[in-house]
Amino acid sequence: MKIFDLDHAATTSIDKQVTEAMLPYLFDSYGNPSSMHALGMQNKKDINTAKKHMAHLLNCDFNELIFTGSGTEATNLAIKGYALSHLDKKEIITTPIEHAATLNTCLFMEQMGYTIHYLKIDKQGFIDLNDLEEKLNQQTLMVSILWANNEIGTIQDLAKIAQIVSSKQVCLHVDAIQMVAHYPIDLSALNVDLMSFSAHKCHGPKGTGMLYKKMTTQITPLIHGGGQEFHYRSGTEAVANIIGFEKALTLQYESYSTKQSHLKSLAELFYQGIKKAIPCHLNGPESNETRLPGLLSIGFFNVSGLSLQYKLNQKGIYVSTGSACHSNEIGISHVIQAIDAPISNGVIRISFGTDTQIEDIPYLVESFIECYLALQED
Repeated sequence: MKIFDLDHAATTSIDKQVTEAMLPYLFDSYGNPSSMHALGMQNKKDINTAKKHMAHLLNCDFNELIFTGSGTEATNLAIKGYALSHLDKKEIITTPIEHAATLNTCLFMEQMGYTIHYLKIDKQGFIDLNDLEEKLNQQTLMVSILWANNEIGTIQDLAKIAQIVSSKQVCLHVDAIQMVAHYPIDLSALNVDLMSFSAHKCHGPKGTGMLYKKMTTQITPLIHGGGQEFHYRSGTEAVANIIGFEKALTLQYESYSTKQSHLKSLAELFYQGIKKAIPCHLNGPESNETRLPGLLSIGFFNVSGLSLQYKLNQKGIYVSTGSACHSNEIGISHVIQAIDAPISNGVIRISFGTDTQIEDIPYLVESFIECYLALQED
C-alpha cells in the first residue's frame, strides 16, 4: 500500500542531504565543542561556521542567533527570558490561536502574576489591528504573535503588526516556525525583537530549535551551566543537529519559489475536487497569498474528524484533526473554537509536502470521498 503523508505541518522527514551532513558528527567528529583539544575545537569551529551561514541566510548578525533544544524552548526563552530581564512590566499581549508553546507559557506567566490579553481575531484568523493598538499600554511587557498559523494557515500582516508595536516601544516576539518552512525570512527588513525557529518543520532533525534575539534586546537565560550559546542557553551543543539544521535551511532557501508553487497547486486541485463532491467548509483564508502553501483546514458536515482520520489512516493516508501538540487530547481545537468555525467536530487538517505529486490528487480526492460516504452509511 502506498503511503501518503499529508501531515507536514506536524513534522517532515529529514532530507537525505541533511542526513549526510550530520553523519560525520555522530561518529568520528563526536567531540565536545567546549573541549580544548582538536576534536572539540573543530566541532566548535563547525558550529560557528553553520551559525554564520544561517545568519547570512536570515540576514542578521551571528551573535543574534541562539541554538535551543526545540522551537518550544525558543519560545519559552523568548517570553520568560524577556520577562525576567524586565520585571517592571506585567502585561503580555497574544492571540487565542497561538501554538501551545506560546499559550501554555502565557498561562504559566499568568500564574506568576502577569496579565494576559488576547487579541480579537476575525473568522479567517486575522488579528484585529485596532484591538492591538487599544490593548498596548505603559504596562505592556511584550507582544507574542504566531506569524503563520499551524492549523488554519493564516499568515498575519507582520509588517503592520511590527509598526504598531514598535511605535509604542514594546518588545515583539514572533513564532516563525511554520513560516520559515515556506518563505525566506529577511530579519534586517523585519522590525522584530525575538523570533522562534525549529528544524524539523523544514526537513531538518527533531530536537533542535533556534531563537533570534536582536542585539539590543535583553533576556535572562533559563538554563544555567557551562555558558554555551553566549551564556543564553547552557548545555553541550547537539553538534550533528545544528549542522543538520543549517543544511536544511540552506536547502529551503534554494527551493522556496518552486516549493510554494507546487504546494499551492496541490492544495487548490485537492480542495476543488473535494468541495464538488462533499459538503464542506474551508477554515482560514480563501486566498493563497495569505494562507500557508499546501495547508488546508476543512470542516466536513455530519462526520467526526477523528472517525474520518481513522478511515483515511486505514488507506495509508495520514492527516490530522489539528495541531500534533494536542494529539493526546480529544476535543475541538482551540483555533477552530476561536474563529467560531461553522463546523467544529468534523475538521481535518491537510498539509501537503513536496513528496506528493499532482498525479496523486485524483486518487486522494477519491479516497476522501469514499471514506466520507462510508461514514455516512455507518
